[in-house]
Formats: sequence, structure tokens, C-alpha cells
Amino acid sequence: MEIDIKISYPDLWGDAEFGRKEWGNVNFLIGPNASGKTIFAEILRGEIQKKGISCAYLSAERLAGFEKTNYGSHSASAFDRGLNFIQAQRIKSEGVKYGLSTFAYLDLKNKPDILFKIEAVLSEFFGKNLILREVAGNLRPFIRVVENLKEYDLKVKECHGLKEIITLLAFIYDEESDYLIIDEPELHLHPQLQSFVLQEIRKKAEPQDNGGGTDKTKKFFICTHSPYLVELRTTEDLKNCIVFRYGKLPTYIDDFYPGEERLVKSLLPKLNAHLKQFLFSERPVFVEGPTDQQLFTIIQEKRRVPLGGAGVCFLDVGGKDELGAFYWICRKLGIDARFIADLDALIESNLKKHVLRDDRFLNTINERGQGVKPNDFIGPLWDKVDECIKELKTNLKTKEPALSGLGAFANAFFQTENERKRRTLFFIALWNIREELEKHLINTKTNLGFITKKLEAIIDVFNSTRVYFLARGELEHYLPSFKGNPYDIKIGDKQKSSTAERDYLLTEEVHEDELTAHYTGLLEILDAATEASEIDYRLHIKKAIFEIINGINLAFANGEVVDEETLKKHPDIPWKAYKRIIDLISYETTTTGYKARMKLIPSIDPLGTEFEINENTTAVNFNLDTG
Repeated sequence: MEIDIKISYPDLWGDAEFGRKEWGNVNFLIGPNASGKTIFAEILRGEIQKKGISCAYLSAERLAGFEKTNYGSHSASAFDRGLNFIQAQRIKSEGVKYGLSTFAYLDLKNKPDILFKIEAVLSEFFGKNLILREVAGNLRPFIRVVENLKEYDLKVKECHGLKEIITLLAFIYDEESDYLIIDEPELHLHPQLQSFVLQEIRKKAEPQDNGGGTDKTKKFFICTHSPYLVELRTTEDLKNCIVFRYGKLPTYIDDFYPGEERLVKSLLPKLNAHLKQFLFSERPVFVEGPTDQQLFTIIQEKRRVPLGGAGVCFLDVGGKDELGAFYWICRKLGIDARFIADLDALIESNLKKHVLRDDRFLNTINERGQGVKPNDFIGPLWDKVDECIKELKTNLKTKEPALSGLGAFANAFFQTENERKRRTLFFIALWNIREELEKHLINTKTNLGFITKKLEAIIDVFNSTRVYFLARGELEHYLPSFKGNPYDIKIGDKQKSSTAERDYLLTEEVHEDELTAHYTGLLEILDAATEASEIDYRLHIKKAIFEIINGINLAFANGEVVDEETLKKHPDIPWKAYKRIIDLISYETTTTGYKARMKLIPSIDPLGTEFEINENTTAVNFNLDTG
């Protein structure tokens, strides 16, 4: 459908303006919390209505007035006795204005076709019927249990989920409006019901033969945080995704080149609920496999890195070539995605191909004077590596002792005919057995220094595009528990190693310095990819410490605090509250004043930082880190 929409919102996007003409029958407005989806939806409704098109809107607060219970001073529902028929027009007018849904029950009374459809769903899924009964001039919805015919008041005794499904279906099936905008249709619904709602939306959005012609179709805009409500079956579905990010203009894919469309088509069937998180994450981190995803997540959580709070999630895609597809999509949608890949992805992969076309890569090598074209920068590395490999073919013995490091390398080296695979094996050998390797490189030994520095420089440039390589080869090369052949990693050895690492992380009390030593070189990659720092509660408790300092100083000056007991009981020092943050180690008076030793409790500061205050301590001169 074509409808020219332009939306400005300076508080979020400054002077930039969003514009789009081509829309789908079902459009998804997706992104993290506080990124502007709801505001966009509200403005969108107004813009559509300005063009003379009827557009209904359901806000995230659509059940207002039909809450289950009145909670004292927090609620005073006008609908305790039902929906007054005399006030029907006012109820509907307010509902339309604020995106509320209660008036739908009044409409259902006069729309038996929609009511029958809803009752069929309730009966099939819940074994219940919806009864609309007039009681003393009011419409009161009741629920009847099919099995025993017992009835109860829907407003008072029914769960939010069933109220939601009634509301959503009433608006989806209704033909009064041509367009429908729903903010968070997933509210209160379990995943299967969310999928069902999307299914019903799709049915209504496409022409359906009802036996006597076709039903009237509707156009939908869905604001959601749920991967179950973003079903991407076709490239058109992906084009109908509007992606929101903090402080940035919403983005979308307007068109594909033929090669790009083939790439996306191959990816769409693999987009399960887990992978679709990239559309909602502020900084998704794509990795090759499930072991990477699990261990990276556990390691960062063990280090108290707030992944979810920082909008970070690790997503496994099932291989290095799949990383390339996600790289392209995220670039098109303006998603700040990151990628952690095995070193062989640098040698040959779709990921590498997409990165080499990225302006960020080209600009970086140009700014650093490292070449104009990617091959100018990378090509010399392959030349030097291939020279070494050529000499190894001549000098390396094929029957080296299999148990030695060189023997394991030689076996793998000669077992493959793939020259790109040999490059990867060569890099792994440089990490593990450089001195032994040098003995077999008579003519090309001097290449090694160049190769090492050039590889580091190339990896650094890839980092500028948010692509991070495991420079030692694969994840297992960073895991102390891995005891297998580093040049031919078996599935069984992978499983043993990942199990051992999970056990280490989940059962042992390990501190940051231990983790740093255990995962040498890996943590730097994870931190660069996630850019998420630990939440430091100490920055936010200084105010409480300042209050303690001022309270104790004043009480001491007045002679009201002389020991621990009087400090804790003083009415102007609320120690009952403060002890949830701080432990008092000691308090003693001196010849000139007092000295109090305290420490932060472990739930606030795992290090249990200690500090000392005295009669000369003020908020201005206090420093928690040197206290």
C-alpha cells in the first residue's frame, strides 16, 4: 500500500525527519524500550487520519477500567457495575481518544458476527464462553465455563490474558476501521497465543474468501518487544520492519538487489525466536555456535557485566557464513551489531566479503595509509604465509611423532589439500609451536615477524567494523580445559571442554583476577564486543555516605555520640536504613575526636571496600576509593 508518511520528533531525533511511502499489510515497529515506538505510533495514527483514512489505536494501557480489582486509593473504576448504555457514546469517545478497549464490549453486543468468532476461540482454547448480559441498565460481560456452566464476572474474576485476547480479536475482526495500530499486543499472552494473534492479523490483512466474496482487509502496525510477534516469512516481511534505536531515526530496508534478496531468503527460515532478538537488542553480538554463545554469556555474567541492561545479547547463528548474512542485514537496518568469529572466517567467509565492502573498513585503511583497496592491505599477508607453507611442504616430515606438537600439526597439514585450511593451521601453529616451526623455515623464517604484525594490524582494522576474530584459531584455543588436538578439534573434545568450563564458572567462587588469568586474551575480545561495563553501585551510594558523615559529625559535636551503641540509636542517624548498605566495623573516640571504620556490604560491593571517617571528614574531601 502507498501512503506518504512523514514524522518529526525533535526530542528523539533532533532535526531529522522519518519518511516512508510504501507500507506492507502488516508492519512491525520493533526495538528496545524507550526508543520511541509508542510516540511514533501515536503520531502515526494522527498522520493517517489526516489523510481521511479511518485508523483505530490500542495503547499498552488498553485494559484501563477493566482491571481485575480496585486497589484502595490506587483505583476507582467506573465500571464496577458494568458499562452504562446511556454513557456508551462517551465511553467510546474516550476509548478511541486514548487507545482504550472497554467500549469494544458495547460494540460486540451489536456485532454478533464478531462475537461468534471470539466465542469460538474462547471455547476452543479455554473451554469458556463470553456472555454479554444487561443488568440494571448496564452491560456486564460474564464468562461461562463450558464444562459445568458456571458463570462469573469477567472484570472481577478473569485473568488479564483472556481479557487481552477478547480485546485484540474484537479490534482485529472489526471492519469499522481500515487501519489498526496495536502497542504491545503480546501483553499478558503466552508465546503460543502471541503466535495465534499474529496468525489472525495475517488472515485479516490478506483477502479471504468467505464463500460469498472476500472479507474486507485491514492494514496493521504492530509495536512489539516479542520475537513471537515478528514472523519474517518473506523478504517483504523484512522490508516491513521499522527498527527503532535510542536517539536515532527509525530505519528500514527499502529494497534489495537480486544477490542480496537471495542472501536474505536463505536466512529467513533460520530466524527462530532466539535469533530474532537481534531486532530488539541495542548491541547484539553474533557468534558462530551454541558453545560460544553459552560460555560468552556465562563469563560476562560471572564478571557482573550487565548484558541485558546494556542491550547486549549473544546470538549463535550456526556457522561463519551465516555471520555474513546477519552482518549485511544489520548494516542495512542501522543495528549496531558485533561479530565474534573463528580465525578461518578471516581467510574465507561471506562475513569477510561483506566487511571488505564496508565504508568503515575502507575509510580506516585509507586514514591509516594502509592501502586504497582491501587487497592492497591484506594481500601481502597471504603472500608471505603462502611462501612459508610452500617451504613447509618440502621441509616438514610427514612422519613426525604424532604426540608432539609439531607432529599433530604435520599430520593435519598434510591431510588437507585445501590451501586456505593450511593457512588457518599455520596461524594456529604460530601461537602454539613457533620455535619448532621456525626450525623448518630456513628461507622464510624472516616472514614470521611480518606475518605476526600484519595479522595484528588486519584484525585491528576489522575491529573498527565491530568484527572480532579469535586470533588463536577457535574458542577451544582459549580454554585451559581443552586437551584435544588443536589442529583437528573433535566434537567429543569440544563437549568435554565446554562442560568443564561451565562447571568451573557455575560452581567455583572465582574473582575477576582469576578469570583474567584463566581466559587470557579472551576477555579483551568479549569486552570490546559488548562494550558493557559492570554496574558500579558505589557511585550511587555516596549520597548516603555523605548523609552518614554529616549526621555523625553533628551528633558528635553535640556530645550525643560517644560509642557504637549511641551512634546506632541516635534519632538523626537512621542506622536501621544505613546498615542495608554499610557495616560498622568499629567506633572509638580519640583525644581530639572520633574514628569510625566501616565497609560496604557484599551485595553492594563484592570487594567489601572499607573506609574510615573522623571529625574532620566532609562530603567534599571524602573519597571512597582511598578511604
